[in-house]
Amino acid sequence: MFRYLILLMVAVFNIGGSASIADVFEQHTSQYLRRVADSADGRKSMTLSELHQLQPLSNTETTPVVILKTSEGQWTKAAMTWAFRKTDNGLIPILTIERFVTYRDDLSDVTAASGSNIMLFSGFSYDFDIGQVVPADQGGDLTFTADDKTKSISLLEGATVWGMDGSQLPEMESKNASPTDHSGVIPTDFAGIWNISIDGRWAGTLRLKIDKGRILAGTFTSNETKSTYEVFGRVASPPQHAKLTIQLDNAQQDLETYLWTKDKSAMAGVSSLAGQTFGFYATRETDKK
Repeated sequence: MFRYLILLMVAVFNIGGSASIADVFEQHTSQYLRRVADSADGRKSMTLSELHQLQPLSNTETTPVVILKTSEGQWTKAAMTWAFRKTDNGLIPILTIERFVTYRDDLSDVTAASGSNIMLFSGFSYDFDIGQVVPADQGGDLTFTADDKTKSISLLEGATVWGMDGSQLPEMESKNASPTDHSGVIPTDFAGIWNISIDGRWAGTLRLKIDKGRILAGTFTSNETKSTYEVFGRVASPPQHAKLTIQLDNAQQDLETYLWTKDKSAMAGVSSLAGQTFGFYATRETDKK
């Protein structure tokens, strides 16, 4: 029976750890990846010692994140570390890609591939454009090398890597008043992070900000595809009523939503897509950096 031994001096590797960085990881959409790449020269290799010198995305995480420009010109973010796998022949070092998302170059925040909990053995490569382990001589974007002296990742022809040294998200300019510190509903009560499920088939994270009094703007990130779409709308009348639109690839999904008026912790309503109507609900999540 195989099992994992983790080097405490490197990082703590937790198979379920990727879920705990889901919020901040997903918020780093392609615009932030491009911004990092524009500010520094890309690299063709990185030792795992250099990898673990990168600041994590939040102060509660240990897994470093890198940005890759794939051989097909697409942008990828990947949280990765390394560990040993114990076999009958002894300990074998592996690169662990805890999670990654590759964005299509032609549609900025629509995903081309995504994956999690991937083990990459020395001598093999990983193709982030298709989300597959491939032999070292069969293309791919990144290969893992481990010997007695060093352990490193090397980028293959056409691919480049940058380290993401900590969160790239802007600091909150000001915190909105808590939805629970006043009676009644005001437009800012719609702002925040919401876990939304539409008809039990489309689930994801809805992030809303209020602008110019009653204008809503934000993003929707799909749990299934990890794609991120623009959201816009407005607070209507009565004040607990809002109209939102999720701008999908080739269609738009309209939401008629009503906010709970007591604690403002949830909202529900109907969604219209391609002439069909579905129910949805959303629950508020505590803001995370």
